Amino acid sequence: GVDAIAKHLLALRAPLIDATERGRLTLSSPPDPERGSGIWCVRVRDAASAFGALQAAGVVASLREGNIRLSPHVYNTVDEVARVVDLLAS
Repeated sequence: GVDAIAKHLLALRAPLIDATERGRLTLSSPPDPERGSGIWCVRVRDAASAFGALQAAGVVASLREGNIRLSPHVYNTVDEVARVVDLLAS
């Protein structure tokens, strides 16, 4: 149901929030859960290169206005999001 999906999306967001708090990434989307959504925009130094690295790793994302746009959902796992965070932070 909707509540279970909302909880799952919050769990998926945890590696991204952790990386933001540790200074590994810059989140362009609102970081607080009350304003957040299942669509996240991450700002990295060289977005075009980061986007290419994600594509090469088989990650579906988009490049939007200098940000990497991610929209994981119910079929994604926390481990997959953590892998994306590691790719973006490297």
